[in-house]
Amino acid sequence: MKTMNKKYSDYIDFPVEIVGKDGIVRYYTFEESISLYQRRIRLARLRYDTPAERKKELDHCSNRIAQLRRSFFARYGWESFKLVNQLPQELSIELSGEISAYLRRQFGCGIEKTPALLECLIEEKEFWVFSIAIQDWQGMLYCGTQSSQIEALAAQFDSEPKKDVEYIVDTYAVRDFTVLVTSVSGVLTPTKATRIVTVPSINIIYQSISDGDLVHGLALCIQLVDKEPYNKQAYWAGLILCEQLRVHSQGLMLSEMAISNFPNEIMFHKRKVEFALRLGEYETGVMHWDEISHLLTGADEDLLGVVVYIHRNRYSKAMRLLDKLRLFTPKVKASSVWLRKLLLYRTLSTRVIWLSVLLWLAFGLWIHIAFVGLVVFSIATLLWLELEFRKRLHTALSGTKYIQLSLIAQNDVYALNRTLNNAH
Repeated sequence: MKTMNKKYSDYIDFPVEIVGKDGIVRYYTFEESISLYQRRIRLARLRYDTPAERKKELDHCSNRIAQLRRSFFARYGWESFKLVNQLPQELSIELSGEISAYLRRQFGCGIEKTPALLECLIEEKEFWVFSIAIQDWQGMLYCGTQSSQIEALAAQFDSEPKKDVEYIVDTYAVRDFTVLVTSVSGVLTPTKATRIVTVPSINIIYQSISDGDLVHGLALCIQLVDKEPYNKQAYWAGLILCEQLRVHSQGLMLSEMAISNFPNEIMFHKRKVEFALRLGEYETGVMHWDEISHLLTGADEDLLGVVVYIHRNRYSKAMRLLDKLRLFTPKVKASSVWLRKLLLYRTLSTRVIWLSVLLWLAFGLWIHIAFVGLVVFSIATLLWLELEFRKRLHTALSGTKYIQLSLIAQNDVYALNRTLNNAH
């Protein structure tokens, strides 16, 4: 059955036929198809702009994963394992499908060996402990939906076989399910060596960025902070990638996540202001700027304050601040020069038009009333120039065209690697 069919209650044959966007039908194993949909879940926040579109994608992928797991259990489940004596009460068919696929793939249960015998010893919320017997071999199988729980258990066991000491036989994990197999005696060699799928490290993210795959790097950042909410460097790298990829709604979301865990870190607050301004949420950005203004240093090199002044119609202060920043803003020099030229153009144009208004009024009063009509024209021109100024500024903030203003000087994902710590 092709997976373009949205009837999630149907059973799927393996290998799975999936039609790509190019119209080509490709075949995927159970593991490959699960990985495909879980990757789409991770990237949904980057690929779709509206909450409705993201929700539709997340719902579809989640339903498809559940369908794949149910289908695999229906096809191969009882060839892979049998439940004996004490049975789990809350183990879903979907997770049973993952277990059966794991045992079939790793240990040949139902193919080269007889089905594994599982007895449930402990059942807690989304966590199970089974005794497992595969032919003459016996051991323990731990599984659950929280990888941190299984990883904490794994840290207690030896990695090498020792007499009368529980050691790790094999580990395996996907995004939402982790398995750990241990034993105290005997050797059970996995059919196919597999490593546990761990949370990506910041170095893996850096490598992805160095390779030029920024979208994948951002997806890894989001995955990392989801698992490690106090990883400050991952937030910082992700926020910079959001700016460079111009996915500002994701940047605002990530900055709010960072602030919730690091409420005293000024650089995350500045990022929130930046993304609010880029999204056109000017009131939100200016209000948050006011809330953090007492934390800012006098040597601030960012252009956020300039943009805030502009949105408050305090153009003279914005220009003075820009002139002051020109002395020490090499990292945002191009943006500061562009913004200064735009402000100068607006200031000169406004002054010329107001001067013309005074002239038209003077001529109208002393020479001919027709000159008063030119006053209306000049004011209309002034309003048009102001709208055009705002439009050009907002376009440069959002980055919807070829230019995007750099508002914050610190845009190097590597620069703060050694100075950041996760204190909060």
